Parts: sequence; C-alpha cells; structure tokens
Amino acid sequence: MWQPLTSFNRMNRSPGAQAASLLVLRLSMAGLMFWWGLIKVLNTGVGQAVSNTFYWGLFTDDLLLIGFGWFQIVIAALMAVGLLRGPVLWLQLIISVFVALTIWDSLIDPFWLWMPGEKPPRVNSLFYPSLIIAAASWVLIALREADTIALDRWMVNAGKKAGRRPATGRAAGAEASSPQAPRQTRPTQGSHWSGNHPMS
Repeated sequence: MWQPLTSFNRMNRSPGAQAASLLVLRLSMAGLMFWWGLIKVLNTGVGQAVSNTFYWGLFTDDLLLIGFGWFQIVIAALMAVGLLRGPVLWLQLIISVFVALTIWDSLIDPFWLWMPGEKPPRVNSLFYPSLIIAAASWVLIALREADTIALDRWMVNAGKKAGRRPATGRAAGAEASSPQAPRQTRPTQGSHWSGNHPMS
C-alpha cells in the first residue's frame, strides 16, 4: 500500500526534483517582489499609505517611492531568470526581513489572543505570511547550489565546457609543430652493442 508513496518520496529526493522545487519557489518569490514594486510605480498613493502605516513614512516622496519600485522590479526579473543570485538573493532576504520586522506584533500574535491591551488596527492575521516569506528567502540562499535551473549556473557550466574543448586552428597547429624529444633508434651491426643478449 505504501509502495506508491515510497516511490514518490524517492523521486522527490532526486537532484532534478530539488532543482524544480527550488525553481518554483524562486519564481513565486520573484512574482511577489514584482507586484510589490509594480504597485509602487503605478499607484504612489497606495505605496505612501503603506509607508505611513508600517514604514514610518520612509517612502512618502513620489520619486523615492517610484525609484524603489523599479528597483524591486529589477530584482524580481533577475531572480526569475536566476542571474546574479549571489547579491540578488541577499537583497531579497534583507527586504523580506525588514518587512517582517515592521509587523512583528502580527507575527507574535496575529489574532491578538494573549497580547495585552486592545488590538491595534495595524495587526492583521493576513500579515503572518511575511515570516514565511523571510524564511523562504533564506532557503533560497542556503540551497543555492541545488538550485541548478538558473541562468548564472548555465553560464558557469558553459564556460567550463568551453575550457575543456580540444585545441583547434592556430592552437592545434602550434601544438603539432612544437619540438619533440629525439626518437631513440636501435644501433646497427658493428657498433659496441651487438644486439644479442649477454648470456646467449
């Protein structure tokens, strides 16, 4: 009865399954970053309201808000194709952690069941996934070596293959014309070595 489940678990432990699952995670995180940036570019009023409520008014300036929105869109595009993942994934993690810290009370008690006092308007149970997003950002960094379906990994592998190709053209001609060690020849009859075994 457990045979199909066992086969499924074995299949999902393969490098291909790990790479595919990390690709889906990276694409979903890139999509979230894209929508975060797009709403800042298209509707500065929404971005300013969010900034005033959660980010202490850091992005109330229109130019700053739009600029940061485009920055997030670029980060999302690089994440989606898997390019420059070293710095890009760390930037994505920093942004996700910053967002999670600004709504810390919604993470500790999203339904305000045991926290003292009256529930603040800013606390919302729907904000709890911000903690999951920050954790997923960390997973992408920790398992980056297993995330092989990425453009930067393809570029590295292509460079390695190019370095292992045999020499062609001028390089091959130079190698063929390079001096070689002189070839030893067997002495002829009449020299000091007759060619016969000493014991014959």
